[in-house]
Amino acid sequence: STILIPVSPSEKTFSGTNPKEDVLRFHRKVHRRHGIANSGTLITILENRHPSVSMEVNLTDIFPNIVKPKWRTLRLEPIQSPSPTMFWNDDGSTEMNLHTIIDANSTLQVTVDYNPVLLAFEQFPGDPNRGVELPPSIATMRPLLGENGQQDCDVSSSTQQCVQRDNLRSFELVSNTLLLMPPVPDMSMPFNVNSLACTLYAFIFGTLLNLLVRKSTQKIQDQYKKAKEQKTAEETLPSSSDEPK
Repeated sequence: STILIPVSPSEKTFSGTNPKEDVLRFHRKVHRRHGIANSGTLITILENRHPSVSMEVNLTDIFPNIVKPKWRTLRLEPIQSPSPTMFWNDDGSTEMNLHTIIDANSTLQVTVDYNPVLLAFEQFPGDPNRGVELPPSIATMRPLLGENGQQDCDVSSSTQQCVQRDNLRSFELVSNTLLLMPPVPDMSMPFNVNSLACTLYAFIFGTLLNLLVRKSTQKIQDQYKKAKEQKTAEETLPSSSDEPK
């Protein structure tokens, strides 16, 4: 699904800047309050630390089918009460697009809670205990021009500020990826139960089969011995009747 969130650029709060750090900072993090395989909170932070240049931002967040975002918990700080518009797709993933303007010395934080989704057996990766990587966020940014047609910035500050006078094109920032642990069924317990049950069944059926085979074998031997003795007695009886009187 695609979520379009209209954001007013006037509802921003300002924070301090540190000239020793990069002007633009973009990263994601996850906060798990109930364990690594349970629900948590996804946080996307985009900071514009430049003292005078505002940035036009188009932020894209992708949520795969391993997480189910709870959109009622969507928060934009310091912006309050967003009104998202959602369009649902059939692939199970969700895409959130946010278009706004980040003023100079301001920070935009997008927070949303999520619940893990139990995948089907064929959808699990080869090593599910390693976790599944959440795609990074992508921010397409463009410095805003001043009234004189040029950007109000200091080109000698940093090469990563992307506010140089000879580079008026938009650029992209890619955040870090997140490693989420999906709910994985515990296969050790069924394996142990099956092993013990099969061992018990093998012992019981093996014992019964041994008793039945041994009893049948002894019965056959007794019948064979009795028939042999009877045959020997019959062969002996005519030979004694042929003797002269």
